[in-house]
Formats: sequence, structure tokens, C-alpha cells
Amino acid sequence: MVVEIPNEIQNIVIFGSGLMGSGIAQIAIENGYNVTLIGRSMDKLQQSKTKLSNGLTRIAKKRFANDVETQSDFVDGCLDNLRLCINSDEANLEDADLIIEAIVENLKVKQKLLAEIENVISE
Repeated sequence: MVVEIPNEIQNIVIFGSGLMGSGIAQIAIENGYNVTLIGRSMDKLQQSKTKLSNGLTRIAKKRFANDVETQSDFVDGCLDNLRLCINSDEANLEDADLIIEAIVENLKVKQKLLAEIENVISE
């Protein structure tokens, strides 16, 4: 007997727009989740969005090899689920169902971020 567990996660916030954060974001938006990606600068976030778009385009070409319009619709639909922010104030953390930390491997920076998140979501 298979028991279905309802998926109540819809909104994901990811801190960190580097390789790991962008990779997590791509998988999430590809699977229909709303993702807010938070990075240090809009330039870095735009670079991440470009990488995401390129990755999604490669996937679309494999999935929909003979249908350019569907490829484009797939990429656009995925990117519609992505929001870019440079700080947590814009991210509406209180609306997040899941918050993922994928920032630099520096304990003090991580502790500061987690304290900031805790202040917002514990209210």
C-alpha cells in the first residue's frame, strides 16, 4: 500500500546565489515551486538567472526536442517562478514554507544570517 503525503511546500527562499543556491533554485522552479533567490548583489543574481536560463534551455531541448515553442514555454514558465532579491527584507520570509541557506562557508556569516532569519520567522 502506498501512502501519499501531501506536499504543502509552495514557496522556497534560498539564501545564496552561487553554484549551490542556483542549482537548488533550478531544480525547485523546474518542479513548479515559487523560489525567491537572495544574493549579495543584483549583478550576481542576474548572472545566476542567466545560468538558470541556460540550464533550463538545455533541459527543454532534451525534453521537447522537436518543439521549439514548447521549449520556450517551459523555460519562460520556470523563470516565472523565480524572484530575485538582494536582501531578506524584500523576500517576505514569513511567507516561506522552506528556507534554504547556501551561502559562503564561514561560520560567523552563517550565524549572523541564521540569527536574522530567526528574528523574522519567530515573530
